[in-house]
Amino acid sequence: MNLVVKMRRFAGLTQTDVAKILKVSLQTYYKKENGKTPFNDDEKIILKELFSKDFPEVTIDELFFNQKVSKVESEVN
Repeated sequence: MNLVVKMRRFAGLTQTDVAKILKVSLQTYYKKENGKTPFNDDEKIILKELFSKDFPEVTIDELFFNQKVSKVESEVN
């Protein structure tokens, strides 16, 4: 479960509520929340502002770019 889902649920919002806030269909929001379609920059800002009421320290990076990347070592010849 990603952070957007957790924060949405904490705020007591449904997917329908957030879809209306973002002015997209429920199906579009579902795809975005489940990673099938990316959020655009304007939507990221709206969600950051929406969630900052309950989580004032949250950043856009934490919400959307907090994926773990494994370190890959390359051989140097």
